[in-house]
Amino acid sequence: MKNAKILLVDSRENSRFLITHFLHKNGFDDIFVVDKDINTDLIDQCKKLSPALLLLDVQIPEVDILELIKKIRNLKNTPQIIALSTNPSIEHQKDCIKSGANKVLLKPFDSQDLIKKVKCCLVKT
Repeated sequence: MKNAKILLVDSRENSRFLITHFLHKNGFDDIFVVDKDINTDLIDQCKKLSPALLLLDVQIPEVDILELIKKIRNLKNTPQIIALSTNPSIEHQKDCIKSGANKVLLKPFDSQDLIKKVKCCLVKT
C-alpha cells in the first residue's frame, strides 16, 4: 500500500507542498505531481503512470474538473480518486461523487484526515 503510485493535482504550490510533505511523512514515497496544463497532462499522466490514487483539487481555475473525472473513469486502469475541495456544500460533494470521485476531502484539512482517506482508498486497490 505505501509504495502505491499517487498522482497529485493541485494548482496551488503551497497545497502541493503540504500534501506531499504529509504523504512522505507517513511513508508514501511514490508521488507524482501535475501542476500545469492539467486538461491534457492529467489524462496522459493517468495513462502513463497508472496511479493507484489520484488526489485532485476540484477547484482549479478554467478546468471543468468534474468532466475530467468522468473522462478518467473511462480509462482502462482507473485510480481511486479523492476530490480536494474548499466548497463545504453537500450538493457540491454529491456532484464530486456522482462524477466518479471515491471520496471528498474538504480544505483546509487535518493531516490525519488526509492520511486516513488515502489509506482507505488504497485498501480498495
